Amino acid sequence: PTALTGALQLAPNGYQALASLGALDALTPAITRLDAIEIRSARTNSTLSIIDHERPQRRDYGAIGRGALVNGLYQLAKAHPRISFDEASVQSITATQDDTSLITQDAAQHGFDLIIGADGTNGLTRRIIGASQTPAPRDRHALRAACPSSVLPKAFRAKRTQLWLGNGYHLVSYPYFDDSHDDLFINLVLCAPASTQTPSQQVADLTATLPVLSHLSACAIDWHKTPLPPASQLATWRKY
Repeated sequence: PTALTGALQLAPNGYQALASLGALDALTPAITRLDAIEIRSARTNSTLSIIDHERPQRRDYGAIGRGALVNGLYQLAKAHPRISFDEASVQSITATQDDTSLITQDAAQHGFDLIIGADGTNGLTRRIIGASQTPAPRDRHALRAACPSSVLPKAFRAKRTQLWLGNGYHLVSYPYFDDSHDDLFINLVLCAPASTQTPSQQVADLTATLPVLSHLSACAIDWHKTPLPPASQLATWRKY
């Protein structure tokens, strides 16, 4: 698989999903345990609330690098006797009441009981189930970054999720182990209104609104912009 940067959080249902796939034991060494979610005011930097994952009873909550998750699942799938991989571009999909078939770029036809599409909101699978292809307006985006913990202030290295709430903005940070660098990294996600500015320009302008960003201004952080589509998607993704 392609090298991936950044991380994602695993709540108890994420642990359960990995366990149901038989993947939790193999992936547990790559998971960084997070002991709490700390919610703070971005304006005053004061703590508003703490969700403790250790008390009154211990709950599974952690973070895992996207690369470690994808590569771990890929290796487990490769070793499974009933899973095979075939790299081919899908040209068309036909679904009937009884089965589903697809045609690949080499004109070969393949029949399946079920096809699960993971080709994005503008992918072929979405068109097959009748979803609109008109791009929805996107008035918000996420500025994402992942960087070694050593370049950030010490407060960001705590083994917990930190959420700073601002007026129309919020910043999320949490540590995870980056296996490709063999180092502890910090995942940063800043959700903000869409802007034509470069990510670094927007972060600089938001410093006045989110003072916590001033602690990051001296760090060499490479921010990446990801549009956030509206949440109003199809009620179901299954075509009967």
